[in-house]
Amino acid sequence: MRTALTIIAFALPLVSAAAPDAPARIRGAPVRRISLETKLKSIVVPEVDFVDARVEDVFGFIVDASREYDTVSSEGRKGANIVLNITQPERDKTVTFRGKKFSVMQLIETLCTIARVNYTIQGNFLMVTSRGVAAEGDARIVRTYAVPLTLVGEIRKEGAKKYFESMGISFPKGASARYIGSTGKLIVVNTPRNVQMLDKLVRGLGGRVLK
Repeated sequence: MRTALTIIAFALPLVSAAAPDAPARIRGAPVRRISLETKLKSIVVPEVDFVDARVEDVFGFIVDASREYDTVSSEGRKGANIVLNITQPERDKTVTFRGKKFSVMQLIETLCTIARVNYTIQGNFLMVTSRGVAAEGDARIVRTYAVPLTLVGEIRKEGAKKYFESMGISFPKGASARYIGSTGKLIVVNTPRNVQMLDKLVRGLGGRVLK
């Protein structure tokens, strides 16, 4: 019997030798954009001590720690965005490991190895999937937008999904978009990569990303 997948997004805003200390940011200096992998290798967690901890809870800890110890990102961009696309038994599996001066990347690699799950990096998201599951194809996250009044007419006329498809955003199986007139909000379910594109598109059209 196939076990249903449960998708969880830890939204913003895993072993080898200990990572070097994270570089300090120079006050007043411009912030340089770095890749997610580079950032996660730079963020160092002083100490971890997990005893029979649930895999889902450990990933939650990693997200919180990645924000707390992130010295390389600007405010609003700190930490890791992690999407879980794993089964309930995998979420409930318990792990035990401890150590000092782990980079966030080492923590993720360690946890994935012990829990026997995979991870891939998709733009600004780190995807955790069951083995044998295509990360980008199966993962879905939810995003809420405030859209400007100038777009409401077109969205209502064509339907939110068709409107954004005409703007170049794809909606694979399981993805959706709907505009809720009573709240003035657009609710989108899509892959992290497509949501990232939609974020830029909505902002460019004068809208806002709410969560």
